[in-house]
Amino acid sequence: MSNQDVTTQFLRTGRDPTEGVDFAQPPGFIGELIGTSGRINRFGFFARILGATVVFVLGLLFFDGSSSRSPLSSLPFVYLGFVVSLLSVSIAVSAAIRRTHDIGWNGALGLLVLIPPIGFFFGLFLLSRRAESMTNSYGRSPVGLNVGAAMSTIGISPITQAWQRLRRKKIAMATLTIILLIYAVGILAKPLSTHSYSQTDLRHTQEGPSTGHVLGTDRIGRDIYTRVIWGVQTTVLLTIITVGTGGIILGVTLGMVAGYFGGKTDAVIMRVGEVVAAFPGILLVILIAATLRPRIVGWTREFEDWSNYPNWSPFGGLVESGFVDYLVVTIALLPFAWYGMMRLVRGQVLTIRNADYIEAARAVGVSTPRLLFSHILPNITGTIIVTASAGMGAIAGSELILSFLGIGVQPPRPSLGFMISDVSGRGTAVVSVIQQHPEQLLAPIAVIWLLIFTWSLLGDALNDVFNPRTR
Repeated sequence: MSNQDVTTQFLRTGRDPTEGVDFAQPPGFIGELIGTSGRINRFGFFARILGATVVFVLGLLFFDGSSSRSPLSSLPFVYLGFVVSLLSVSIAVSAAIRRTHDIGWNGALGLLVLIPPIGFFFGLFLLSRRAESMTNSYGRSPVGLNVGAAMSTIGISPITQAWQRLRRKKIAMATLTIILLIYAVGILAKPLSTHSYSQTDLRHTQEGPSTGHVLGTDRIGRDIYTRVIWGVQTTVLLTIITVGTGGIILGVTLGMVAGYFGGKTDAVIMRVGEVVAAFPGILLVILIAATLRPRIVGWTREFEDWSNYPNWSPFGGLVESGFVDYLVVTIALLPFAWYGMMRLVRGQVLTIRNADYIEAARAVGVSTPRLLFSHILPNITGTIIVTASAGMGAIAGSELILSFLGIGVQPPRPSLGFMISDVSGRGTAVVSVIQQHPEQLLAPIAVIWLLIFTWSLLGDALNDVFNPRTR
């Protein structure tokens, strides 16, 4: 339908012909995978849940570097298992929940249905860990060089001790609860939505809160509440992806390599990091995002056209689904997501690489990858957790700035930064909008402020928990 046809029909009938139309439904396999297009039956629903849970448990087994059952426990692929487990849960489970209306359920019922299969497979995982722990204690006699495993055998593991200390901090538990709620809202944005985030209604524009629209509507009749929770999903996904890839995978790996091997390897990694850190942070992020976006969009559309055989493409909808926007923002933030983590991890590795248990491990012929990921990594877990928690708030703030400037996640997909920009960029009209409908500006600002503030408080609490001497 052309713009002229839309205008003519609106003037003739008084009804917006685009009302109820969702302009962001990506076609093809990608849209079906992320749950924004296509339909599923009950078999497909349970298949997603069971498949995601199985992959999640397998990923945990691979991630457990001290597990004798993990064939990749001595390789960097332990990270791959962790990433795969997170992606399987976030994509498959979220997609299934989003499509519960296809099988006649609502989101709440879908959540209840998730409990038995996930609980069953996660229970199997816990039982396997318990059985292996008993085997290690009574049936098998390892060298005993893994400090984490040794503490688990004689008492409580370091992570359990840290959790017990954290539970005694009321403010920390309150902030952790708020963060988990915000991330749960982001992941379950579809079943929690009351409207489509791109649905417009020109008959109900600039309205205040009501029973039909909890936080009112914006200048083109879109539901603000729905757009806020979808904007939360954008922030949630970008913080997890960026910190997970840049901070944890890249930063931890490079930090352990630099600290353990030293010499020229350490010098090269440190010099590259110092060059990146010398640039003005947010300016370089803006430059990278603005420069890469048109190129990546063009390459992606060419790839979609090339892979279309003849009328169906397994990679259809990459641009429309927001995948390219996430990719651009992640690439722009990666240069600054790894350096801080790398420096701290490198410092920790330098202090323990010549410890007695490390020397003993070398003496009995433990391979370097296994030494790094099974003996050194468990002893720097606290540093990684504290640094990652501090980085989550910083990444959320950077994503807000990019979206505010219009070079982050693009419309019609909502982002908190663009919602703030959309209200504040109306010139003289912004004053009247804020006076009459302050929720349009306060809602996204309150969410992003709460997320950054709680991550900051949780980071301080985790630092006290894992480093008691700093209290």
